[in-house]
Amino acid sequence: MKALIIEDEPMVRLLLKRLLTRFFPHNVLEASDGEEGLAIVERERPVIVFCDIFMPRLDGVGFLERLRADPEYKDLPVVAISSAKDRELVLKLVELRIADYIVKPIELEPTFRRLERLIPALLERKGQEAPQA
Repeated sequence: MKALIIEDEPMVRLLLKRLLTRFFPHNVLEASDGEEGLAIVERERPVIVFCDIFMPRLDGVGFLERLRADPEYKDLPVVAISSAKDRELVLKLVELRIADYIVKPIELEPTFRRLERLIPALLERKGQEAPQA
């Protein structure tokens, strides 16, 4: 099983990768924008995606719109990552069926505890067994 992080900030990507490697040893993929993320989704078929909202080239909303337009990925769990608290944006993300929302700045311990609950629940819904942290 693979997880994908789509994040343009290298330090945030590294932090998330360190957290996710506990759940997906050797199977955490990375992209720096939505275009690269879409290509990786097609090629690698991750079981979950963590996607920043504000990125160059193709932002998180654009990524989600294109992803959800493909029936094959309509149920792929996507966790949005952002510091934005704009009500309109959050409603748009809910409309695009995000699985959850992680607020930046990411704090290591609280985020890990949240992932411990989130990942097994999301994968169980997809009928897959969650990896152990």
